Order: sequence, then C-alpha cells, then structure tokens
Amino acid sequence: MSLSLLLQSPYARPVAIVAAVAVYLGILVGSLSSELGPPNLFPNSDKLVHMSAWALLSAITVFALREKRVALLGGLGLFASSGAVELIQALVPHRSASWADLLANGIGIALGGALVWMVLRRLGHR
Repeated sequence: MSLSLLLQSPYARPVAIVAAVAVYLGILVGSLSSELGPPNLFPNSDKLVHMSAWALLSAITVFALREKRVALLGGLGLFASSGAVELIQALVPHRSASWADLLANGIGIALGGALVWMVLRRLGHR
C-alpha cells in the first residue's frame, strides 16, 4: 500500500490519534516513574531518548492533525506538556527537572513535526 493511499484511508486519523495517546502515555510512564528511566549508554544519552520520544509523538500528532495552524498549535501544546512533565519530575523521587531535557524535548517536537509536515506537503496532503 502506498503512503498516499494510507493518507486517504478513513481510518488513518483515528488510528494516528490512538497511537499518539499511546505514545504520550508511554512518555508519561517513563518520565514520571522513579523505577524506569532511559539507559545510560554514553554521557547525556538520555537527551537522545527525550528527543526521539517527543519527535515520534510530534510526528504522529502532525499526521493526525494535518492542517497547518492546528498542527502548529498541537506542537506548542506538546512543548507546554513536556515542560509540565519536567516540572512534575522535580517532585518524583530519583528524578529531577532539567532545562537540557526540555530543550531536547523541544528539538524532538520540532524535528518530528517538520519531517511529517514536509512529507505531507510533498504528497499534497496538507
């Protein structure tokens, strides 16, 4: 099945919304659990995990929303939400709030959203 056909499916948006909720819940569980955390593969490797997780969520969100202004507002909402998660982490044992994590989240949100937006534009589905 081609990507263009997938975009025309009546199920594409509902499935994307469910996927976005699932990814967001995964981010919340991973971020707010004192037991879970990203692997320490190299110094600051957690920033790569932050960026990847929020990029995936942003990509799915932009795919689901598609309309430019709504997608931009969705991205801003994701960034605000990532900031709230960082603040809440300060209250969780063995966790801390971090400006660097918030920056990584923001970069991921921008990159994931921009990538999907460019693909949608290229395919004429904006």
